[in-house]
Amino acid sequence: MHHFFSNVKKCGCEPKETETMSAKSIASLILLLLLLAPVTLVQAQTGIGPVAGSTIKDFTLSDQHGAPQKLSALFSQGPTALVVIKSAGWCKQSKAHLMDLQQEAESFAAAGLKVACLSYDSAEVLNSFAIREGIKFPMLADPQSKVIRQLGLLNTKFKKETLRYGLAHPATILVDRSGNVIDVMVGLPDAIQLLKLWEARKTGVVVEDPGPDFITIKGNNFVDEQGAEVRFKGVAIADPTKILNDRHWNRKHFYAVKKWGANIVRIPVHPGKFRAMGKEKYLKRLDEAVRWCAEYEMYVIIDWHSIGNLKAEKFESDDKVTNLKETLSFWDLISKHYRDNPTVAFYEVFNEPSVNFGEYGECSWTQWKLIVEKIIDTIRVNDKRTITLVAGFDWAYDLRDAGLNPISRKNIAYVAHPYPGKSKPPREPHWEEHFGFLAERFPIFVTEMGFYHQGEYQHFVDADGSFRDGILKYLDQKKISWCAWCFDPDWSPTLIDGYDYAPTKPGMFFRNALLNATKADD
Repeated sequence: MHHFFSNVKKCGCEPKETETMSAKSIASLILLLLLLAPVTLVQAQTGIGPVAGSTIKDFTLSDQHGAPQKLSALFSQGPTALVVIKSAGWCKQSKAHLMDLQQEAESFAAAGLKVACLSYDSAEVLNSFAIREGIKFPMLADPQSKVIRQLGLLNTKFKKETLRYGLAHPATILVDRSGNVIDVMVGLPDAIQLLKLWEARKTGVVVEDPGPDFITIKGNNFVDEQGAEVRFKGVAIADPTKILNDRHWNRKHFYAVKKWGANIVRIPVHPGKFRAMGKEKYLKRLDEAVRWCAEYEMYVIIDWHSIGNLKAEKFESDDKVTNLKETLSFWDLISKHYRDNPTVAFYEVFNEPSVNFGEYGECSWTQWKLIVEKIIDTIRVNDKRTITLVAGFDWAYDLRDAGLNPISRKNIAYVAHPYPGKSKPPREPHWEEHFGFLAERFPIFVTEMGFYHQGEYQHFVDADGSFRDGILKYLDQKKISWCAWCFDPDWSPTLIDGYDYAPTKPGMFFRNALLNATKADD
């Protein structure tokens, strides 16, 4: 896997008047401010928790094993992140956070940061959770909430006679060997955030290259700025408005994708939803996604998610309805906005072209090619670097005509969406005929694929498992990049059961493939 954050530069002094800061230096400073400023401001505004620079009074509490732990002895082992949670007994968010911290135990050890947990749970509750989930770091029981109160983290809205009395405001406190508070973060920053914040606090370094490399095309491969081949493997999420309506449009959603091992996220923008929200508000949502993906070292595909015939203006459903004027306007906006942002590596100009056996009117490949080239020309006026992705007919599956009459523009790759319903076993010859053959000449990106073992919609059903068993092997053989559909609990075929991010059976299959790919790259 390509590492975005590699080179560091010492900071701590202002540049001389005769010096000029490079674009990357400015970006580095911005990143440092983004990492450091918000957590301090939040703590200062809320008045929750100890103040940075203060010293935590020594105390002794039982850990999950029933052994007494003295604060001074704990901190003397090295700087510590004291993570104050609600409960390891009943709070799903707290449980998930502790498991996340444990998964990154080696990273914390390498960074020289200890981790300890504090809650109002009993030692028995903590021990049960620690055994079940394999938690190794100290978990401190404060059932009387004496230390929670001492730290200024007691949630006072609960009365004594209620079960929630003694509950803490979640917070993460960075403490040095002497018990001095380095910083306080109200809330629970995930493991990756916490590691980056600690590195900045510890060393005072600015990341010299805070973002990803620009991705370009060399022959039939995607390459980074050093010329190394890059193969993308990730997931497609739902339209931002859908996730927003579900109240889960946040950094955590993208962190969940990262924990699956993805190095790219496909974001579908439905024309109808884009119009309804308005371009300014929608662009803010995309900006958030791009920022979070950059933070988690993932690239982005922005996909104009229409299905149908752009020439005849006939489409699958209302939210897919658009026209060429709106499509050009969208890509003019996007290409101006993201032209200097390497995190946005791809523009997928139109999701799934289809005439649906004549139901959506007529359009030949030659006619579609002219439309696509007009879209690409609109993009290239603003942005000559970002790669454009072009799909063929039959709902982005059939690229045979592209082989005979390719798009007459540079810096493009072709898209395929193989689903079980597109072919019957053995599928490999069909895949080869319809899109795989083109991988010898151009980069191919499968930006959608997925399956169910059973279900009413036969297009997704892989009853005998032959699609599952064959598709990734075939894509690996052809060095084709891919995104699985869909990292959402409702949009079929689903990869997750809910917003606790438990994978479905297909989700488990793709998650394992992503995690194995990450290990291989490392």
